[in-house]
Amino acid sequence: MPHTGPPRSRHRTHAGEIDYTKTRHYAYIDLITKVIASVALVLLGVAGWLLQARSENSRESAAELERQERRYLPMLRSLSELELVLEHTVAVVREPPGELPDREQLDNVATQLRYVAYSVFTPDGDPLVSLKLSKGDTTHYLPDVSMPLRSTAIMYGELLQLIAWQSPSIDMKIELRFSRSRRGYKPGTTSVGCGDRSLGISRDSFPAWSRWFGSDDVEQLELADLHYLLSSLHNGVTETIHETLSAHVDLGDRYLVIRSEALKDRPLLNGSERPPAAEK
Repeated sequence: MPHTGPPRSRHRTHAGEIDYTKTRHYAYIDLITKVIASVALVLLGVAGWLLQARSENSRESAAELERQERRYLPMLRSLSELELVLEHTVAVVREPPGELPDREQLDNVATQLRYVAYSVFTPDGDPLVSLKLSKGDTTHYLPDVSMPLRSTAIMYGELLQLIAWQSPSIDMKIELRFSRSRRGYKPGTTSVGCGDRSLGISRDSFPAWSRWFGSDDVEQLELADLHYLLSSLHNGVTETIHETLSAHVDLGDRYLVIRSEALKDRPLLNGSERPPAAEK
């Protein structure tokens, strides 16, 4: 007898119900679901990799900042102190007009300048600064010369010390004598003289002295030029600080703290205030 019921289907179960898991529509949905799950896993892996890379970059940035802080914050601190001491030294040498400060004043500023200059930290070597150097009178200056900053600061401290020994009998125009060692200009046996006194210069200031004198052994200097020389070095220190901050901008906020602390220590740096005595 011919079949008169509903059409037979290979997707029907034994109970006569349709098995939708074997339909084409279900296969498409299942395929799409698996694709979405695979894409989600890929995206999750990419997100994890990006997070790890970002964390690694953050660690590297933090480590680089820490290296910069260890390397350049001490330099900025010492240069800030030198800047303040030079500012004070210029004021002492400039006043009173036409006269030299008394011996005690000159000796004090010379000692402070040398002390702070020796403490300057230069991790990349002594930076060069463009300075004006006088040549015998106030109207004649050598072209700007690249001088080593720290060495020049120590040199000016030694120069002030030498002048202090001669004051107040020294004339406003002095003649400096630079005596080099005959054995290859070896530092330590080199001296600079003024009047009847001479001063053995240090190994650290030798590069500046030899660069100032060049091939000459005698240099005339008007003491009225002293504050110009010191002011030129003061400007060079300021420029070096700005150049360091421009190269390491992340240290700007830390520098402001350092600057504030240095300003608070200004009286102590300038020798106008003594550290408190230790309690017994």
